[in-house]
Amino acid sequence: MENLNDLFTWGSLISLQGSSAAALLLPNVLSSVFGAGIDKYKRYIAFAISMILPYIVAAMATDTGWVKWVVALFNGCLVYASAVGINQSLSGSSGATRGVTTAPAAPSRTTRGMTAAPTTPRKFFSSWL
Repeated sequence: MENLNDLFTWGSLISLQGSSAAALLLPNVLSSVFGAGIDKYKRYIAFAISMILPYIVAAMATDTGWVKWVVALFNGCLVYASAVGINQSLSGSSGATRGVTTAPAAPSRTTRGMTAAPTTPRKFFSSWL
């Protein structure tokens, strides 16, 4: 913690926590900026980030063996699993299975005989799975 003036440093970005944060934040920020059209690509963007960062670390490693590339693959899978919360989605502990219900949608308004589509606010963190 010698440099507290930076939010992300190269050292923190290539750690498990930093890589997971990058794989979580970047797709959500892109979705917020570019709209719902990018939502279907969020998991692929997160997966790409999760794989690229460990392979960069492996390329920088001084070890010359092939094992570092296999370890980078597993590290990438770990980063992705941490970012998207695979342990929660596979255990079935989503809101629907815990008995959490959502409020019914408000009735839509009609204007000059046309029905307006109900609008729901988009969440910054939404499920990718």
